[in-house]
Amino acid sequence: FNKALNEHRRSWFVIHPIRLPVYYRGDWLAVLESQMDRVWSHDDALVYVTRPDRVPIPADPEIPVDAHFGDVVALNGYSVGRRGELTPEAQIGSCELAGVLCFRPGDALQVTLFWETLAPMDVDYTVFLHVRDRQGKTLAQRDNQPFDGLYPTSQWQPGESIAQPLVVELPDDLAPGSYSLYVGLYRLDTLARVSLEDDASGENAYVLDEPIMIVSGEQ
Repeated sequence: FNKALNEHRRSWFVIHPIRLPVYYRGDWLAVLESQMDRVWSHDDALVYVTRPDRVPIPADPEIPVDAHFGDVVALNGYSVGRRGELTPEAQIGSCELAGVLCFRPGDALQVTLFWETLAPMDVDYTVFLHVRDRQGKTLAQRDNQPFDGLYPTSQWQPGESIAQPLVVELPDDLAPGSYSLYVGLYRLDTLARVSLEDDASGENAYVLDEPIMIVSGEQ
């Protein structure tokens, strides 16, 4: 479904109202609701069309990883880019640093996390994304329940693969340099984080393998 939406700028989806919740899983429905608008709901038909301002979701991760959070969920990979751009080539070319993910202050950074459910969850976990400098100070962050709460983790089923996009606005005064990206999950009611196997951060956060480079905002 993601692949079809990404390859065709304007797509339509039509289905009988009764079949939608019966034939499609929650992760698929969350993508539908976050990527398309319902424009018709009469005559035993639901009609959706792609949103003009949607944030595209990559179909596959750019970088595979193997990070297990407790025994409930695994992070299998991720992709990093500007909001609305599915691959990092534009960033690499724009700042003339080959092989480095480059951004400018004020850019909207999109990180898509590819999760796999390992066991049923009875908690609606919040996912966090931190942008940190070399001293470990968090200068930008995004905390979000998957698909803005449309598909909470308590509804995830074992064996499902969920691609979760997170967008964080980089500060306009962010200094040039290298920054690391930290991700993880926590309970909103207690702020307790889900434990990460082989945690190298010391705080149950997975540090994405590739840092990002912030370059001068001057064109």
